[in-house]
Order: sequence, then structure tokens, then C-alpha cells
Amino acid sequence: MVRLLLSLLRGMFLFLLLWDCYQFLSTTLQQQISDQQTQSQQEIDQLKNSISQKQAEAAASISQADWYQEKSAFYWERSRKAGPTWIEWRSYKKGGLFGSKTKWTAITHVDHDWITWDTYTKQATALREHAAQLLKGVETDTLNKDTTTTILNQWNKANAVANEAALSQSEFIHLLQQLEAERKLSEDKIAQISDWEKLLPILQTQLEIATQDAATATANIQKETGEYQTSKDNYLTALNSVLEKRAQLQTQTQLLQQDITAAKNWVTQQTTYLADELTQTQTLITQLQTQRDLIPPTSLDNGGDENLTKKAQLDQSIQLLIQKQTVLTAQQATLTQKQTLLSTQEQVLLTEYQLLDATLASPDKDTSTLENLS
Repeated sequence: MVRLLLSLLRGMFLFLLLWDCYQFLSTTLQQQISDQQTQSQQEIDQLKNSISQKQAEAAASISQADWYQEKSAFYWERSRKAGPTWIEWRSYKKGGLFGSKTKWTAITHVDHDWITWDTYTKQATALREHAAQLLKGVETDTLNKDTTTTILNQWNKANAVANEAALSQSEFIHLLQQLEAERKLSEDKIAQISDWEKLLPILQTQLEIATQDAATATANIQKETGEYQTSKDNYLTALNSVLEKRAQLQTQTQLLQQDITAAKNWVTQQTTYLADELTQTQTLITQLQTQRDLIPPTSLDNGGDENLTKKAQLDQSIQLLIQKQTVLTAQQATLTQKQTLLSTQEQVLLTEYQLLDATLASPDKDTSTLENLS
């Protein structure tokens, strides 16, 4: 009877060992599901905040653009609609030996209303483009939010399945009671005890072997569990470091992209303004050259002195405009280089962010890749 009791105790020991392994795996799975639920909910909250901020900023930009557009129409009506400057020719009398002569001089006026109209129109366009970019960002955030919500629903379902599959303490106690009931021998089986006693030496040997095997298995399980925990801790440490770097990089990338977008918008506005300035300058040069060519060659007695003076003035104006044209062309080339540099910088940021996401999307059992990134 003692040996039979030992056999039953051996069975109970193996059952408890299996129960501990089951409890460990079940708890680990539920913890991982809970972590994923928390992370998904945090991402949804962040996307909701981003959508609200971008929608508010876009509405403000559109409202401000409407104001600039309304004001630009007012200044357009007041302007001469001929560019930033206009020329007035005035005559005056100049005395000489043979009486007074009528001379003409060109006076350049600045059309402040046209300049204000041009500035407000460009500002309205830039604000509307900025609002459009923000609304595109809202669409992207909304799509990401919907995707993350779907993922969260899947994790919720997985959590419900894991809870239903978990064996409760009351069920385990009930199972033990069933084993105890089965252990009790009925009256009709008592006769078999004598046969069992003959088998006790063999069973004792098998029990010793099974006990040794159980001890070896327990040691192996504990060793593997320790190695798994160490590997898991190392991996989680490296992963947390990379995720932290990813969050920092994402924030820096968004800020830099905003700065780059603003700089590119400014460069575009300046490039447009310089192109208009070059066109206007070339037009003025052509007009002045035409006026100069129309001055007839006359002798000094027939007003040649006056014509030479006009030609000299026109030549001087043309030379100044050519110098201005050269300066504007150099500024335009500089802006083009700056725009190319901004585009290159933006591409570098996007590439670095995509490489980091690619590493996270394909994790390996070996954590050396994550450790090198962290």
C-alpha cells in the first residue's frame, strides 16, 4: 500500500509540474495581449489629437487666406495694374543763349497698392497650400486611426479567447477532487492488490527512473526558462531603445519637415517674385532701348545737344537695369540651389525613418541588429 501511495504521489508531482508550466505560458500570453491593447489605444489617442490640431490649423489658415484675398482685391482696384512702378514724363523750360528750351525728364513712381496686392495674393496662395497639406495629413491620420482601431479590436478578441481558455483555480481543485475519487479503490478491486504487490519491485525501479527523469526534465525546464528570460530581457531592452529612438526621430522628422516645407514655400515665393522682377526689368530695358533708337541723329544746331543728353540718360538707365538683371539672375540661381538642398535634406530624413521602420517590421531572433541601432 505504501508503494501504491508513492506511485500516486509521483503522478501528482508530474501533474503539478505540468500545471506550473501551463500557468507560466498562460500568464505570459495574457500580459503580451494586454501590452498590445495599451499600445494600440495610446496610438489611437495620439492620432485623434493630431487630427484635431491639423483640422484647427487648416481652418485658421483658410480663414486668414480669405482675409488676404479680400484685401488684395481692394488694393488691386486702387492700383494702376501695371507693375510695381510706373514712369511719368514731365517737361520743363531751360534757358539758353537763343531762348528757353523745353526739356523732358522721366520720374519713376512706386505703385504701393500694386505691391500690396501682389504680396497679399501670394500670401493667400501660400496659406491655402499650407491648409491643403494639413488636410492631407488629416486624411493620413484618419486612415492610420481606423487601421489601429481594427488592430485593437483584434487584440480585444484575442484577449477574450485567452480568458476563456485559461483554467481557473476552482476548475483545478475540481480536477484534483476527481483524481482523489478515482484513487479510492472500490470493494471489487481489493482482490487485485495481491497481484500489484508482485509487481511492486518492478514498479519501484520504474518509479526511481521516472523520478530521476522528472528531476532532469525540471532542471532542463528551469535552465531553458532562465535562458529564455535573459534573451527576452535583452531583446526588450534593445527594442525599447529603438522604439524610443523612433519616437524621437518621428518628432524631429515632423518638425524638420514643417521647417523644410515652410522654407520651400518661401523659396518658391521668392523665385516667383524674382522671375516677375526679371520679366519687368527686361521689359523696361526693351522699352528704353526702343525709345533710344527712336531719337533721331541731329546736328547741334537743330537740337542735337538735347538728343545726346536723352541718349546718355537712356544709356545710363539701360546700364543700371542690366546690372539689376545680373543681380536678380544670380539671386535666382542661389534660390534654385537652396530649393534643391532642401529637397535632398527632406529625402534623407524620410529615408532614415523608413530604414528604422523596416528594421522594426522584420525583427530577428538575434538582437544584434536592434542593439546596433540603439
